[in-house]
Amino acid sequence: MKRIKILCLFLVLCFMANFAACTSASQSVSSSSESQQESTPQEDGTDSQKAAEVTVWHVWGSGEQAAAFEEALKIFEDKYPNIKIEATAFEPDAFQVQGLKTAVAANDFADVTHAWIGSQSQPFVESGKLMCLDEYLTDDVMAQLLPGALDGFTYNDKVYGIPYVAYTAIMLYNQKLFDQYDLAIPETYDDLVSVCQTFLDNDITPLCLGGKELWTTMIYYDIMAIRYMGLDSAKTALSGGAFERDAWLACTKKFSELVEIGAFGENAATLGRYEVEQEFKMGKIPMLAEGSWVLSDVYTPDDSVVKESMVLAPFPIMSDGKGKATETLGMVNDGWVMNASAAHPDEAFIVMTELMHTMSDINYSTGINAPAWVVSEDVDTSNVSPAISEVKSILENSSNSMPLWDGFLSADRTTSHKNALQALVSKTMTPEEFVDDMEAFLK
Repeated sequence: MKRIKILCLFLVLCFMANFAACTSASQSVSSSSESQQESTPQEDGTDSQKAAEVTVWHVWGSGEQAAAFEEALKIFEDKYPNIKIEATAFEPDAFQVQGLKTAVAANDFADVTHAWIGSQSQPFVESGKLMCLDEYLTDDVMAQLLPGALDGFTYNDKVYGIPYVAYTAIMLYNQKLFDQYDLAIPETYDDLVSVCQTFLDNDITPLCLGGKELWTTMIYYDIMAIRYMGLDSAKTALSGGAFERDAWLACTKKFSELVEIGAFGENAATLGRYEVEQEFKMGKIPMLAEGSWVLSDVYTPDDSVVKESMVLAPFPIMSDGKGKATETLGMVNDGWVMNASAAHPDEAFIVMTELMHTMSDINYSTGINAPAWVVSEDVDTSNVSPAISEVKSILENSSNSMPLWDGFLSADRTTSHKNALQALVSKTMTPEEFVDDMEAFLK
């Protein structure tokens, strides 16, 4: 049987006082039957085949991912009858913002837990709370992962986490609106500005941006920076290396140009993401730059008006820039890490890799997300949506990639970047002031 415990933030905090307290739903999660969990005596009287128990914290308590996880668990328990899994599901936002941090600080967390890349997991690594996985990452395991899949969980050249699905920043276009005004999908930034102006002349807000969630503005700015400076140059600056001020200023002025002409609308800085993206979904806004996870909100739903006319493509290049259309922003955002104090690390790694690979397969075959793993040969891909297939193709053909910047930068630098972008969109900061601010916090 399987046990899924769905806990809110209050329960996350209470967890350290009493793990058994307050669950909203529970079943037994086990990869072995009752008889298999019992000790099996050998002829010499010793026990054999005793199930090794691995505790797992995840964030798939409801929705499509919950169903995918249930299916993955069934597959796992059939394959590994002597590994018992005790799984607990947490509410994602509360767990990411505070719950996991509190539990890890108290050194009271599961053998395997859901975690996020970059700066969010870095403190756990630095405090020695997570297991380095390098010794487990054999050539066979690495061959099953897509190139770059482990980058977000790599710290000081050591790997601490395993992903399940892949994301990248993409540009979505409503072909129907483009055809209505006899417009071509833009290939360059100059094309994009021209297209925006045509839509504005016809009282249509060209670009979808719900800047109230500050990271949404980062998608636009950060991919533009990569297109202008080239990914390696941007990555170097973000890592504290050479900061090419003139290039950053030129890029920032291009972003500000979109703000000034009204490409994002008048209230982009205060509107919520879901509110604005509904406008794209209903066919009212022609363009949207987002992470590919947005497809589950604007493309997959049955009531999506834009579904039949949506075109997915990389963000336009800069004619005067160094970046390439094949350079991608984002790869993985989250996955599983192992507690450095896990009682059964070998079995815990099996749990991580087997379930992450299976979750990757299920996500891809059902059209939820692009895979971070090579798709298994026995997976039925006949129902994969064209949009998810295109995301997979973009990732597979990427010439260079880096994590989303809120996963790459430290927490305080991410906050500084978000706040400066909010000021830029609100027109309370000039491009020159923005670049001064950025150069200062990257030192």
